[in-house]
Amino acid sequence: MEPGLEPNTQHDLNDGHRTILISGAGIAGLASALFLTRAGYRVEILEQAPKLDPIGSGLQLSPNAMHVLAALGLEREVQSVSTAPTGIDIRNGFSGRTITRVPLGEKITKQYGQPYLVIHRGDLQKILYEACQREPDIQLRMGVTVRDAVAHPNGITIIADSENGTGNFRGVGLIGADGVNSVIRNECFECKGPIATGTFALRALIEKNQMPDNIPADKICMWLATNAHAVVYLVRGGAFYNVVLTVPDGFFKGSPGSVLFADRTTVSGRDIAKKLGKWHKDFTHLLDLDAAWTKWPLMAAPHLRNWSEGNITLVGDAAHAMTPHAAQGAAQGLEDAAVLGAAVNSVQPLELAFEHYQKQRIKRAYAVRSLSQKKQDPLPIATTTGSHSKHRNVGYGWHKNFRPPGLDLPLDATGQLGAKRNGFTAILESNIRLVKHKARPSDRALMRMC
Repeated sequence: MEPGLEPNTQHDLNDGHRTILISGAGIAGLASALFLTRAGYRVEILEQAPKLDPIGSGLQLSPNAMHVLAALGLEREVQSVSTAPTGIDIRNGFSGRTITRVPLGEKITKQYGQPYLVIHRGDLQKILYEACQREPDIQLRMGVTVRDAVAHPNGITIIADSENGTGNFRGVGLIGADGVNSVIRNECFECKGPIATGTFALRALIEKNQMPDNIPADKICMWLATNAHAVVYLVRGGAFYNVVLTVPDGFFKGSPGSVLFADRTTVSGRDIAKKLGKWHKDFTHLLDLDAAWTKWPLMAAPHLRNWSEGNITLVGDAAHAMTPHAAQGAAQGLEDAAVLGAAVNSVQPLELAFEHYQKQRIKRAYAVRSLSQKKQDPLPIATTTGSHSKHRNVGYGWHKNFRPPGLDLPLDATGQLGAKRNGFTAILESNIRLVKHKARPSDRALMRMC
């Protein structure tokens, strides 16, 4: 890792004609750097944070993501700090009843060639970061804030600030991997900032030894209800549970002291429990445990017709930030990196390679984002009053045409993404059929959403 630049200087690597600049050292940016060096380029990563902190929460690595990580030779490192759930338990948030179970584990590994894992975002970022540090053709520069980028006949010049002042970086191409608040997207593609999705996430890490026995360690647990959607699973090599509660923006509206619920501030489990209302104790008990709950706004990137322009392109959240309801944000960033590396390796000049990358990725990434948004929308759930049944809305349910994109397109031996469909929907539907005839009226409509 190199320090920031000297004030008012111009920086070039030894071979500026083979240097690609990356703004942002997140998952997509680091993975892109590793694939680009395999295509023969030098890479310089500019990251505004002075150091990489393990912020964020857990994420799910479906087989498409694992195929990319395996292609980078990082499969074992990832497995050493992740857990492999045997299935997903889907529960009614109010009654606590298990609606259905979706098998993962060995069945998924055999069918798709890679496991379905869960991991803390910081652990995955650290693995990619250390892999970049081992690569002599990658330079990581921390504490460098990109302000603008200018394309010219000789390539790209980035104007950036550091603690030492303002300076320039030059390369033949630029990749914006600087997240949902991307400076590269906003400056180079003349679009506005991120879009509020109308939801936010309440996140906590809870030590495993605190968790009650009714939360299985070997499964992902989901609770669905009218006012929220919760997910719980193990991370940090099994030491902590990642708990995420997704709620609408108005969740705390009218609450005394609601100013305390500003973005990324800590809230109390007790206040969350009051707003959840009659949720089942299997989940609300978690709100009494010793944990810091943090509010994170869920934002999306604006829709772009093109995210490549000449020798500038976007990857990850900078291109297609999405809500977490399909559990595909990190996986799609990893897919971007793999396809970008393959395009740059096989297509010249760089401008055409970036255009080819976009054509390969834009339709799929936006389709996944659309799926994630649909899974956020309210859907009907039946409730029973006496001998009559009525319907109300349940937020964040599984969409009727649910087809996990993470199990659709594994990488083949050449690093390309295949288009073969899978039978995961059939797995889910078969489990629903097994329990549907015994289901209570309050669960039947929810199962139809699957």
